[in-house]
Amino acid sequence: MDLTNWWVRTHQAPSSAEQMWGSWQAPHRDQVIIALHVLPEIHSLYEVGCGSGPNLRRLKDDYCHPLTLGGSEPCEGMAAWASEHLGITIDRLALPDVPEGTSWDCVLSCYALAYCDAETAVQSLTNLRKIARYLLLMEPSAYVEPYDAPGLYSRGGALPEYAHDYPRLLRETGWSVLWRWPLTPPKDGLNTILLAEQESE
Repeated sequence: MDLTNWWVRTHQAPSSAEQMWGSWQAPHRDQVIIALHVLPEIHSLYEVGCGSGPNLRRLKDDYCHPLTLGGSEPCEGMAAWASEHLGITIDRLALPDVPEGTSWDCVLSCYALAYCDAETAVQSLTNLRKIARYLLLMEPSAYVEPYDAPGLYSRGGALPEYAHDYPRLLRETGWSVLWRWPLTPPKDGLNTILLAEQESE
């Protein structure tokens, strides 16, 4: 099931971008700030699938020191909104594609990998090693409530989402898990915060 194309088709309206942008102080976004404080001091962060930019807005306004921010978003309407309101370039990329020739301290994925099947998720995690030392995931994760084994899940009338076994996928793609904790209660399928670092060659 191609969930990314569904996202692009159904979120072009300015009202969708504005609604997402306005959620920048939603409680689950606190976890992004908390997680980054666990890492050694970072100076740059890139968010894949950033939507209209609420997480980047939160980091721009609330993080303890200025960060160089960047992001990617395949939906033109969302990307244009984020670029205009944040004053940064948003790449028009969809996972597993990542920006070439760039280097970031940390990459954030918040519900972007939920739109990727297992093969695309593996390729995405592999490609992200090319651009960042640290990885911060806030995603629907298998074996954490409300999900069982990895696969495609449907919550009521919501769009289906993929829950992956991230500890296993990260090991397979050259990442080492540093920290992992549950998001309680889950938020729209988001149930786990996970920090990883590139494994030494």
